[in-house]
Amino acid sequence: MSHYKFVFAIENTWTETYVTEKLFYALDSGAVPIYFSAPNVMDFVPPRSIIDGNKFSSMEELATFVKSLANDLVAYAEYHSRRRCGILGNYGNSRVASLDSLPCRSWEFISQKGGRNARAL
Repeated sequence: MSHYKFVFAIENTWTETYVTEKLFYALDSGAVPIYFSAPNVMDFVPPRSIIDGNKFSSMEELATFVKSLANDLVAYAEYHSRRRCGILGNYGNSRVASLDSLPCRSWEFISQKGGRNARAL
């Protein structure tokens, strides 16, 4: 995904607060995600970091917006401002709580308890 300006991130379920690794991987890649699913997705990402595909009335309208954004370097750079400003909004908590980080969090917990020498958890 890192080779592209934009990537689609489409969830399997269209439900409020259902945001998965599809969105987080797209954000982490450096591309601007074009996201379809949770209507409250902006509660989970930094401001102006994704294109919410749900907000467009047609694919033609979305395509026109994406084409204009791709050709406007200043406007496109605004979608990457979070990289300069650090983690904004609820993104940090949302990213840490996502399922794809569960193995890392588990190993961190075990390590803090003494690793292989830890007593039963």
